[in-house]
Amino acid sequence: MSLAGNAERLSIDIAGKWWTGGHQVLGAIRFNLSVGEVVAIAGPSGCGKSTLLGIVAGLDADHQGCVSWHGPPPRIGIVFQSPRLLPWRTASQNVALVLGGGRAAQSLARQALAAVGLEEAADTYPARLSLGMARRVAFARALVGEPDLLLLDEAFVSLDEPAADKLREIVLAAVAQRGMSVLMVSHDTREPREMAQRLLVLGGTPAQVIDEHRMDQASSPAPRLTSSGH
Repeated sequence: MSLAGNAERLSIDIAGKWWTGGHQVLGAIRFNLSVGEVVAIAGPSGCGKSTLLGIVAGLDADHQGCVSWHGPPPRIGIVFQSPRLLPWRTASQNVALVLGGGRAAQSLARQALAAVGLEEAADTYPARLSLGMARRVAFARALVGEPDLLLLDEAFVSLDEPAADKLREIVLAAVAQRGMSVLMVSHDTREPREMAQRLLVLGGTPAQVIDEHRMDQASSPAPRLTSSGH
């Protein structure tokens, strides 16, 4: 059973984000994320969705505004648009990195790879993995530390449907069982409908939240994820 709505996990209050040269990519963006809640973010390409995730992850401090955690800072797992695996480390070594290495970490890494269907690829280097396999390694790495917050940036692309379905099941199981919160960027209309409680649509220049849909309301019309309205 989902724990969504039990308590707020973080508050996002961004006043603006500018690129070098003065171009403002993000305007005022404010929303909260609760324990056990899945929130999807959609909008036209290049509007700043990935930039927003980077700010939430703490990877980009060059902005106005703040990301406030309710309680201790959470453990964060991230799946980027590209897998970002270290080429000189095997699949299991890449996954074990987030646990600090060591024999126990290797054992947990292999279990995480088995959960995403890659048990036999544990000793394989990234160069010998397909893009879909590398993406599953990235999921295993993001989830092995049992994060409180999972950030997904177009994380299911390059996956065949059975693999994508399996990963969605794993993510939603962690949401239901541990209260993991998820903030995900998606262009796929299916993913927010199947996974999210809310969909935030970014649009305009600079980008702001121009629409919000409660995905758990059956009467709500299907949103247009490519909206570029102002």
